[in-house]
Amino acid sequence: MRNRFGQSGTGQPGFTLVEVVIGMAVALLILGGVWTGYWMSVQRAQWSAGALAAHTLALQRLEQVRSARWEPRTIPETDEITPTNFPDQVEPMNLSSRPEHLLMATTTTLIRWVSTNPPLKLSQVECRWPYRNRLVYTSTMATYRAPDQ
Repeated sequence: MRNRFGQSGTGQPGFTLVEVVIGMAVALLILGGVWTGYWMSVQRAQWSAGALAAHTLALQRLEQVRSARWEPRTIPETDEITPTNFPDQVEPMNLSSRPEHLLMATTTTLIRWVSTNPPLKLSQVECRWPYRNRLVYTSTMATYRAPDQ
């Protein structure tokens, strides 16, 4: 007896065990690749959210420095842009409403004189934050400031 493909045989049509195993292996490889891609994108999204929150904290502190008064030509002279006015702050990054996911960031403000004539200061803010309790990243922002700006 010959089948429609011209082969002789009496077995039922279907897949062999080897074909089924190879098909399942290919399907598992594809699913593993999809899962790995999904997991990597979730981790990257979490890191991006942390970086954005740290950037926002650094920008907030930099705006505080920029809004401080510095008027060297007045009597008495006013200079609120000193390191003692901007101590280190440890504050939450507000990434999640769940307390077990709370991340704390440390914001440090560095103020340096660049020039005394004309007066010019460099204000640099660093926000250090942990990612997945392993690595510590730093978001840094800096600006120059002259009196009465």
